[in-house]
Amino acid sequence: MPPAPEPPREDPLLWSVSGLPFLWIAVFYAFVFRAWMTLGELPGGRGPGPDALGFDLHQLLLVSALRYGPWCLLGLAGMALLLAGTAEGRRSIAGPLALLVTGCLSALLVLRVDPGGFVRWFTG
Repeated sequence: MPPAPEPPREDPLLWSVSGLPFLWIAVFYAFVFRAWMTLGELPGGRGPGPDALGFDLHQLLLVSALRYGPWCLLGLAGMALLLAGTAEGRRSIAGPLALLVTGCLSALLVLRVDPGGFVRWFTG
C-alpha cells in the first residue's frame, strides 16, 4: 500500500500578506471613525479635511498603503507564480491566493463605490 500524500504545508507569511487588503479597509474605516468622534459628525465635504485632524501617523499609514500596496501585491503575485511551479506549491497557495483576490476585489469595491463619500473626502 503506498503511503498517504502529505497535506500541503501552510505558510503563515502567505496567509498574513494575503489579508492586507482587508487590513487596509479596516484601518481606513478606523480613520473615518476617529474623524467622526473628533468632529462630532460624519466627515464630509463641508467639514475640515483629513489633514486638519492631526491624525498624522494614521493618515501616513493609509497613504503609504495606497502608494506602495500595489507593488507589494505584485511581489506577492510573483512569489505565488514561483510557488505554483510545483504541485505542492499549487496546493499551498490556493487558500491565500483566494483570500488575496477576495480582499483586493473588496478594497477596489470600497474605493470605487465609496459608501458615504469617505474616500472622496480623504483624497479631496
